[in-house]
Amino acid sequence: MAKINISLVGKQTYPVFAQLIDGQPERVVLVCSAQTKGEADRVRRALGSKCPTMAVATQQLGTTNHSAVLADIRAMADVHCKPGNEVTVNLVGGTKLWSLWFHQAFAHRARCVIIDQNNKVLDVDTLESHRFDSSVITLDDIMGLAGVRISRKTPLSHYTPADIALISQIEEMRRINQRAFLDLTLDPPGGLPTLSRSRGCLLHYDKSACTVTAQMANQRQTFTKQFTLRAPHVAELLVNHGWFELKVGRLLAGWKQARQVWLGLEVMPAQGGPTLNEFDVIIETTGSKWVFVECKTQVYSSPDIDKFSEVSRRYGGMGSKVIFITDVPMKALAAEKCRQARIPHYDMQAISRNAAATTAFYNQLDSYTSEINA
Repeated sequence: MAKINISLVGKQTYPVFAQLIDGQPERVVLVCSAQTKGEADRVRRALGSKCPTMAVATQQLGTTNHSAVLADIRAMADVHCKPGNEVTVNLVGGTKLWSLWFHQAFAHRARCVIIDQNNKVLDVDTLESHRFDSSVITLDDIMGLAGVRISRKTPLSHYTPADIALISQIEEMRRINQRAFLDLTLDPPGGLPTLSRSRGCLLHYDKSACTVTAQMANQRQTFTKQFTLRAPHVAELLVNHGWFELKVGRLLAGWKQARQVWLGLEVMPAQGGPTLNEFDVIIETTGSKWVFVECKTQVYSSPDIDKFSEVSRRYGGMGSKVIFITDVPMKALAAEKCRQARIPHYDMQAISRNAAATTAFYNQLDSYTSEINA
């Protein structure tokens, strides 16, 4: 008669959405509480754009009157478990008591499943399982489930060989006078200006020719070197460490599990408004995980680590992964903060030392991305 899915909705929306995309039911009942109705609404909207023929309803249960909740669950089982119906219950969300009572009410009348952080769908009674290929779920879907949308994202393919060739020149400019380089390139109002000066150094930007001519003097101004940078995206590479994000993005693109690499992402509220958060790099892996990468030449503020971890997992879900990559080894206090937060951190000096070091880095990512988060 009908292929029906009943999904318990908690604060984590991805496992509900993913299991529905995997099962492709005809009818869906999203079971939520007053506290998780917003999450259920986001799942319903995401399904509406992804699976427009799927009939989706929401049923709200209480959380305090246990007798009434149990009676409602048993009534749902009687309504949906009719002869000929194929019913699946996703127990992964909601409260622990809900999961227990739904399993009791639907046992032997429906298939009860969970989906884990590695996209394994498990029948909790038979222990039969299969892997869900979530490559059909996009980064835009993930953000929509979190109640935000992407206002800007740049694929790695956006950058040309001429852009890539600038990285070594920009690094040399920075080495000559790091303080002046930051003055000239960090958060310039309105973007890179036509002419800027600092500490005996200057940049001249010709936007029409996509060219920057630079004069970099060392801190004592006993040495000066001229540079000519010409590439389609020279300005965005110079400003706010764009060159370093591209360098990291290219490194990560060499990892065999990297399906897609996005740079320079900005997210805003779903209904529009100012930018809420920015991400340097996000990787979609072949294992259908999302890896959020914070790229910093150095970490100076350990609270940044907590903020990045919290925001990444809020948007990507508890199954997403988070790493830090710095230009030079992370300072001791920041490294300890990463250890406490269970966030791996790496530095480009060590990773890029030789081919063996790069391979070891990729192997560590393989291991980390397959682990189940606490």
